Amino acid sequence: MEDRMHLIGRALTGLKRYSQALESSILASEIDCNDASAFFSKGKALSGMGKDTEALECYNKALQLDFRDPSILVNKGLILLRQRQYTAAVRCFDEVINLDPQVYRAYEHKGKSLFHLGLYHKSIDCVNRAIQLAPRVARLYADKAMAYFRLARHQEALDCCGEAIKYDTNNVAFYINAGNLSLSISECESG
Repeated sequence: MEDRMHLIGRALTGLKRYSQALESSILASEIDCNDASAFFSKGKALSGMGKDTEALECYNKALQLDFRDPSILVNKGLILLRQRQYTAAVRCFDEVINLDPQVYRAYEHKGKSLFHLGLYHKSIDCVNRAIQLAPRVARLYADKAMAYFRLARHQEALDCCGEAIKYDTNNVAFYINAGNLSLSISECESG
């Protein structure tokens, strides 16, 4: 029964029906208070509702029950990143990488955390690893472009914008960033 409730909770979260997902996850966790997946689903629903503190509590409970699930750690790290707890987020994503070095999202979000800490070279290294694992994910190139821009490596940033556009031709922000970078390069060359 709790497996079915857990699956229903995940499906509802995927549909952004967070209140219903939360109800389903609560029921699953009441049926089996040792079910890490129920607490994980509950955390995802709470996170979707913007209740990050409660979601973190659920992720921590899920990790107490199953500390080897990278998905739980990735979601916990995302909340820490959203809460601007960048050092804690880096540690969380490092745990994911130690558990499963093939989870590109861990490198992606560790890179974002490092970016916010001003560690642009390390951010680029993480994003490069994420790109090795998931070369067609456009936002990775956009993240890399931002770090190159902060390092005043404008041509490399522009090249990354081109890669982002190559993999997601519908994202208007990528075109705007590429245009702004082109202007910056022109101003630097003429100025």
